[in-house]
Amino acid sequence: MLCGAAPVGPDLVQDVRKRLLAKRPPGAICMITQGYGLTETTVTAHCLHFSDAERKMGSIGKLLANVEARLVRNDEGTIDAEDGSPGELWGYLNNPLATTNSITPDGWFKTGDILFRDKDSFFYVVDRKKELIKYKGFQVAPAELESVLLTHPEIADAAVIGVESREQATELPRGYVVHARPLEIQTSAQKTEFLQGVEKWMELKVAKHKFLRGGIVLIDAVPKSASGKILRRELRELAKQEKVNATARSKL
Repeated sequence: MLCGAAPVGPDLVQDVRKRLLAKRPPGAICMITQGYGLTETTVTAHCLHFSDAERKMGSIGKLLANVEARLVRNDEGTIDAEDGSPGELWGYLNNPLATTNSITPDGWFKTGDILFRDKDSFFYVVDRKKELIKYKGFQVAPAELESVLLTHPEIADAAVIGVESREQATELPRGYVVHARPLEIQTSAQKTEFLQGVEKWMELKVAKHKFLRGGIVLIDAVPKSASGKILRRELRELAKQEKVNATARSKL
């Protein structure tokens, strides 16, 4: 299998492999890889070869032939990220008609994606630069938390956004989840028990600054584009409406 459109973490890859292999004869092989690209980079820029699928699980692979890239730590592009450290991916594109906001004077295209590269030159996607949640000096990647949530046996789909907390003067990670068997949790008490269980489960899986302090919300479906990308702006609008509804209830 070759995945694209959104990052797939190693935990999710492992779970999918186990599920698919459980339905195949003994000795069957299942390899899951990823690719990365944008329209502006003539689609594909990176790809993980099937021969590296297991030892580099979760990676988008190496740069393709004739493609150059930088991982940049600052907006000015004067500091390159070291191996293992995150940075924004800048890719070369010779397009004189591109906007100055996307193309640097020396010809690098700013992807807006945060990646890191290991010592073997394999790249890994962290998240979109603008999607990173700023929690009290930490940067939390929604894609990482989504990958963890998707390994929960009772969660069919998940999305994470940052919600503003004026009281704490920071953003808080909030999860939106779809139950794998929604007919089993019909009452308010059942839904509350499920969400509380997920919250406690997550606290055993991630670092303390990555806890879902913004809450966990049960929804029918995660909004996505035709290509499978999560429409976080719709979830942010939903979060605003939830805040309005909560304020209205408090005044009753």
